[in-house]
Amino acid sequence: MTIKSNPDNNIDTVVYLLPSLGSDHRLYQNFQVDGVEPIVIEYPKVDKKESITSYCKKIIALIQHENPILLGTSFGGILSQEISKIIPVKKVILISTIKSHLERSFFFTFCSSVRAYDWISIPYFKKYIQNRMKRAGLLETSESSRLYIEMLNDCDEDFLLWGFKQVCTWKCTHKKKNVVHIHGTADEVFAFDKINQDHQVENGDHMMIFNKPDELNALIETEIQKCVLQQS
Repeated sequence: MTIKSNPDNNIDTVVYLLPSLGSDHRLYQNFQVDGVEPIVIEYPKVDKKESITSYCKKIIALIQHENPILLGTSFGGILSQEISKIIPVKKVILISTIKSHLERSFFFTFCSSVRAYDWISIPYFKKYIQNRMKRAGLLETSESSRLYIEMLNDCDEDFLLWGFKQVCTWKCTHKKKNVVHIHGTADEVFAFDKINQDHQVENGDHMMIFNKPDELNALIETEIQKCVLQQS
């Protein structure tokens, strides 16, 4: 899916956007950077036993530009980094994610140790998240929380469970030179104090790509401009 940019601007750069686990193109509805055409990846069907490398090759088949710029949020950031191991990319912009299993929060390390992905019930998980947000009053007060629940309820359950396993078991120990990481200080999924980020967003939570668009769009624009200048 393509999110339309400002029609008054000449489009000279294409950026592929990879959503977080449990979300889709709606996550990026507030993305708008001058001179950029954003193309949101619609995740293909997953074989529950396939490797992350195999799945990334399915995504690569959807990419129609050489040396693309990839922007991945949360699990989309992990996929972006794996894709960059297979094909050349100009830049990977990471939002609200991790670059290494060493940055993973204790919750995911614990889930990995007990192999929670082998026995967790996805319908129960969805209901649990919704009830937690409801008790906290977020469904009444937070547009981003309501949006996430809508996207989560629409998400393919096989992909959700497979993706959860990948987050729990992903191993990576190095950061490539063409990777830039933007992280919020209030991220409730990947704790800020464990992240070695390039740009921090004060009070940015895990949905900041949606609910802090002005600040995020400005940072993304700066990084894309750097990339374009380096290539010229």
